[in-house]
Amino acid sequence: MKKRFEYQYFLKDHLGNTRVVLSQTGKTLQQNSYYPFGMLMDGLPQPEENHDNKYLYNLPGRQAGGKELQDDFKLGWYDYGKRFYDAEVGRFTGIDPVADTFAFVTPYNYTENSPIANLDLWGLQKVFFQKSLNNNLNFKTVYKIQRETRGGKAFTRALSEQQKFNAFYYEFSSDALPSGKHNTFTNLSDFKIAKKNDSYGVFGDVKESDIESAFENNKKGVVAIGIEKITSKDTDNKTKLAEKVFTLNHEEVAHGLEVLINGKQTKTNEEGHKFYFGKAEWSSPSLDKVLNSKDYNGTIAKDQAKEIM
Repeated sequence: MKKRFEYQYFLKDHLGNTRVVLSQTGKTLQQNSYYPFGMLMDGLPQPEENHDNKYLYNLPGRQAGGKELQDDFKLGWYDYGKRFYDAEVGRFTGIDPVADTFAFVTPYNYTENSPIANLDLWGLQKVFFQKSLNNNLNFKTVYKIQRETRGGKAFTRALSEQQKFNAFYYEFSSDALPSGKHNTFTNLSDFKIAKKNDSYGVFGDVKESDIESAFENNKKGVVAIGIEKITSKDTDNKTKLAEKVFTLNHEEVAHGLEVLINGKQTKTNEEGHKFYFGKAEWSSPSLDKVLNSKDYNGTIAKDQAKEIM
C-alpha cells in the first residue's frame, strides 16, 4: 500500500505563531489563540477532527509551523533548540549562553518582557551591544522607541528570520564625522581592519572584546550600527530625541535591512539613501528637513519621520 502525503498550510500572525492549520482542500484542521507570552488559550472551539499539530509558537518566515510544544509529563514547554521555554511563566528554563552581554536583564528573560513586539528565534539573543551601553538609559530610550517603529520591526523581523548575521550596536564620540554609521563585517578580522583604517573616528571607543562575542567564533557576520553619543539633553528634549531615533532608523532601514534580507551588502551608501530618502546622495538630511521639504514626499524616510514624531 502506498503512503499518502497531504499538504497542510499554516496561517501565522506577525510573530510566527501558528493560528490556523488548513488541509490542501481548505478544511480547518486546527485553530489556536495565545496569551501574550505564548500559553495556549483553553476552551476555544476546535474542528471536530482536531489535528494534533505541536508546532505552534514563534517561528516567523516561510518555515512551517512554530516551536514544537513538548507536552511530555504535561510540561507544556516549547523547544527553542538552545533552551526550553515555559510560556506559563514567560521565562526560559535555562540561562542565556550570552547573558553576560545583557547584564541589565535576567538571563531567563523572554524578549525583554515584550512578547508582542519582539521574538527570540532560537533561545539565543541575536542582538549585541557595546558594553558601555548595557546600563546606558539614554541609549536604551532611543533603542526601544526605534523597536516600535515599522522600520524597527522590519529590521527585527529580518534579523530573526536569517542565520547569517547578528546585530551589534555601539556609540561614538561627537567628535566623529557622522551622526550614524553602518558597517557589515563577515568576521572579526574585517572589524580589525576597519578600525585600523577608521578615518571617521567611529570605532575609537569600540573594544575588540565588545564586538568579538557577536561573531560567535566567526560563525556569524555582524551588522554593526553606530550612533553618536546620546545624552540626557537629547532624551529630555522631544525634538532631539526624535532626531536620534530617526538616525538609528535610517541606519537600520537604509543600510542594515538589505544585508539581512539578501545575505550580503548589495547597495552602496548612495543607493541605500536612494532607497530610503529617494535621492542618491552621500550625506543624510536632518529629520526637520525630511519632515518639511516636499522633496521627500512619498519616501520611506518621510513615512518613518512622521511615525517617530
